[in-house]
Amino acid sequence: MKYDVIIIGAGNGGLIAAIQLAKEKKHVLLLEQHNLPGGVATSFCRGRFEFDATLHEMVDIGSKEQPGDVRVLLEELGVNIDWKPIPELFRVIGHYSDGTKMDVTMPAGVKPFVKKIISLVPEAAPSVKKLFHIMKILNDLPLLYHNPPLPLLSIRTMRALQAFMEYGHYPALEIFRRLKIPQKAIDILSTYWSYLGVSIEDVNFLHYSVMIYGYINDGAYIPSDTSYGLASSLAERYRALGGTIFLNTRAEKILTGRSGHVCGVQTNAGTFYSDHVIFNGNPSVAHKYLVPHSLLGTFQKNMLHTRKFSSRPFVVYLGLNKSARELGLQDYSIFLPNYASSKIEYESMKEIYTNHYVISVCPNIVNPGASPEGTCIVTLTTVFSSDCWNRISPERYRQVKEDYAAH
Repeated sequence: MKYDVIIIGAGNGGLIAAIQLAKEKKHVLLLEQHNLPGGVATSFCRGRFEFDATLHEMVDIGSKEQPGDVRVLLEELGVNIDWKPIPELFRVIGHYSDGTKMDVTMPAGVKPFVKKIISLVPEAAPSVKKLFHIMKILNDLPLLYHNPPLPLLSIRTMRALQAFMEYGHYPALEIFRRLKIPQKAIDILSTYWSYLGVSIEDVNFLHYSVMIYGYINDGAYIPSDTSYGLASSLAERYRALGGTIFLNTRAEKILTGRSGHVCGVQTNAGTFYSDHVIFNGNPSVAHKYLVPHSLLGTFQKNMLHTRKFSSRPFVVYLGLNKSARELGLQDYSIFLPNYASSKIEYESMKEIYTNHYVISVCPNIVNPGASPEGTCIVTLTTVFSSDCWNRISPERYRQVKEDYAAH
């Protein structure tokens, strides 16, 4: 049987692409090597607890009254999700660069966020206000890719392009210092660096701005039924539109004809044919394992040899037999850095036993139904900035993980 489109990978990206094509009456086949759709958007159960395996929070959801792009997209696809808003962005407990104690809870919304920084660091007022003005302008750049896009010569576009040329391609810390932001304010603004995967000294200011401004401006949300609930809702919608999902079906090769054009996918369950294949996964996997190397261009071949390690999370999942209130937990997300400098912290994350960075998340604070009544869930996450786990022998791997979790 020949399909209009074959999609490899039933993660959220693959599911959304499949729904959009199915809505256009295309004959779509979605292939997934796992026995469940969702990819990394999944959950797992231990006893009476269901743990979200990946998601801490999502941005660009927005309220029903002022929906963000993700909420709008899901509504257009006919997927209804119950979102729980996170009232505060984060709490950070540690020390400022000068060694004094830091215990700060930051609110959602640009105006409240800026007001809170100024209340803590009054001399930061002019520089922090200018910073957020620049970030707001830079956040117009992605609008160039919207449909319909902003006119290329519109005032907003020109301002965004000018801001990018002046600030966007420099490291975030360099821009902070150029704006003469006081160090204590920088310490607060740097809190979220670990989710960017690169220290504030090295991360591109444009990347920082696009992520942080949207997060602060719109706030964050979590789905009440975990990220797997989101994925399963997408899968149900796709099936309702007549789409086909083959689970436990691993793509082994993307087939091409004599002209080099795609003609199908070879899997462990047989061969399926289509002139169009979408791969929802890491491009390096497709280039290395699925596509004939003779068809790769120079750029794709170089990617096979220049991929560099970024960061890896390590998570301890706790199902506790007391409620959050009984345990005195009041914050959804708490950052517990060991160092004020993200550069030093990043370096400490290159070895297993020098990494003491922790992010604590308690979903029950936002979603009381996240676990049975009288209990709560807490996840403790850290990030590793090297491949140190690959240096652990297979025989010791499990024990070292358990020892580190206990530590």
